[in-house]
Amino acid sequence: MQELTYPIWKQLPNSQKVLTDFNLSFRDISGFSKPTGQAYINQVDSLTGKFKDWKGLRLDYGPFPVKDAASGKFTMDPVMGKQMYAVGWHWNHHKAFDAFGIENHTEIKAGTFAETLGRTLEQAKPLGRAALVGGVALDAWAMGSALHTSLQSGDWDHTFVEAARIGGGWAGGWAGAQAGGGLGATIGTTFLPGIGTMVGGAVGGLLSGALGYLGGAAAGQSAAEQATGSLRPEP
Repeated sequence: MQELTYPIWKQLPNSQKVLTDFNLSFRDISGFSKPTGQAYINQVDSLTGKFKDWKGLRLDYGPFPVKDAASGKFTMDPVMGKQMYAVGWHWNHHKAFDAFGIENHTEIKAGTFAETLGRTLEQAKPLGRAALVGGVALDAWAMGSALHTSLQSGDWDHTFVEAARIGGGWAGGWAGAQAGGGLGATIGTTFLPGIGTMVGGAVGGLLSGALGYLGGAAAGQSAAEQATGSLRPEP
């Protein structure tokens, strides 16, 4: 359910310290031509639920300016007189420091939980897309098989039942992921704004989406079977 956006049911302070709505997304919303972020907590308009420009916290991999640990100032190249950059995992924030208490371009050290989360999300995204394509393909095959059987027999009840099962499953999966992801992100935000938000949203969306699909499919199939009096053939 990485393509969905999860509303956080807990307001956080924006750059003016005004409590504001935020949401969580695992797809790119930065608008950059070559995005490298793996998770985005974005400030949204409280009335419309939309955002105009990216404002929030981003878990990112790429170049970031190096800071001196003692002074907190950016490290300058003594020869070129320019800021020095490193490449690695780091936090980017834009007008959201008060919400998360994380400085912009804060380095994420190797071996920390935040780095592990970033690497996990990076690897999980293509797997998630593959699983989505696989799920669509399986349901398309099941629907095609039901249509073929109905065309041969003239009995369309089985096709109706199969369509209700598939439609109920995807509707239940979407609703479950939205609710579970939002709840998980909210709980995570309560305990640890930022990384807790991302972990809670990811876990909540995944588990609730899977349960929602199974429950929705069962409900849709049951309703269609009662309406038609025809049971879905066992695969």
